[in-house]
Amino acid sequence: MSTNRVLKITVVNDLVCPNCYIGHHELLSAVSYCRAVLRLPLTFDIEFRPFQLIPRSILNENTPKISRAAFFTQHLGKDAFESFAEHSVLKWAEERKINITFDGVVSASTRAHRMSRKAYHLGGQNLQLPFLCGVFKAYLDQGQDIADVHVLAQIAETVNIMPKEQAIEFLLSDELEDEVNKLCEEAKTRGLNGVPAIIIDGRWQINGGQSSEVFVRIFKKLADCGSPSAAPSPFAPMLENDITHAAIVV
Repeated sequence: MSTNRVLKITVVNDLVCPNCYIGHHELLSAVSYCRAVLRLPLTFDIEFRPFQLIPRSILNENTPKISRAAFFTQHLGKDAFESFAEHSVLKWAEERKINITFDGVVSASTRAHRMSRKAYHLGGQNLQLPFLCGVFKAYLDQGQDIADVHVLAQIAETVNIMPKEQAIEFLLSDELEDEVNKLCEEAKTRGLNGVPAIIIDGRWQINGGQSSEVFVRIFKKLADCGSPSAAPSPFAPMLENDITHAAIVV
């Protein structure tokens, strides 16, 4: 009896990054379609790893709060920010009928990354994935401050990582901060200067917020290949036309 091939997918992202939210949504849509509709013989093992687009020297938990519009205007320039927001992020959101807002303050992402790693250690993708969905929704849909321990603790409790009071205690500590910093540095030493970056089976990397159709084509090809050791690069015949490198660098 045949068994499903396990695809290890590592997603390097930053939870304050609109392009990462786009990539998150498109990847999960593709995974859902491949499971429920195509019924591909694949099992998806997804791990999310941290990245920090905004250096801690510029933004950290002790930095005075600043609105997102003011921050991105200051660091990207008014025209570049408006073009990115309107023609990239908000256009995609309108097409997908998903709300994205640039209201609210810019949040340092270290605490959210620490809780994400805690969720992964406790329950793998079954805990980490719903936590990240909750964080993206809080930050990019509802305009909440995801550096706020109470916001993160409520999400952690809602998705059953730990009770809210325990989550607050964790978030106010420095537990897993060294791990988050190490993983961020590791990503940079491997040449990543923008996210999202999605690595499949440790062999192939896709950069930028790609469409779900691109992921579906890749997954179909990998399913047809069977054994990982026998699989050629799934990107070779489609790299030029289908895969663009559109990561945003702040």
